[in-house]
Amino acid sequence: MSSSHRAALRPRQHWAGDPWTPRAVRGWAALALTAAAVLIVCWYSAGGDYTFDSQKTAMNLAIVTVVVVNLAGGSLLLAGRRAVGNRRTQLLRDVPAALSRGRIGSGADPSARALLVGGPGLTHYHRTNCQMATGRDWPDASRQTHEQDGRKPCGVCRP
Repeated sequence: MSSSHRAALRPRQHWAGDPWTPRAVRGWAALALTAAAVLIVCWYSAGGDYTFDSQKTAMNLAIVTVVVVNLAGGSLLLAGRRAVGNRRTQLLRDVPAALSRGRIGSGADPSARALLVGGPGLTHYHRTNCQMATGRDWPDASRQTHEQDGRKPCGVCRP
């Protein structure tokens, strides 16, 4: 077996930006499988009985199982949302640095930087060479006109 095939069979390494660790996913999967087994046992034990008193224990166990699995899934979901939010904050923190180096929102034509575009129904105004305004047929106007119309400056090109 070649080294490229062995590398393809190797499990992927956990990256710091992943929302969940492999251990957390495996733990949740094990809990979900266990819960499924418990629910099958509860269904089987309550299935042959036709009185409420004989089904009560199985139903209570099934309800507790569903609640526990949903709490675990909810905590995994919240952890993932938190990780994605932290990653988003990291990425957006790099945007002002790129702006100061002139990589975003700067063009070769200095007169194009002075023109600001926006239109009716928009909440932001942009430089004509902004990534958010590229390919749009928006009319240009002065900063004062845009601000009187209730628009704010774009967060990407920062006009």
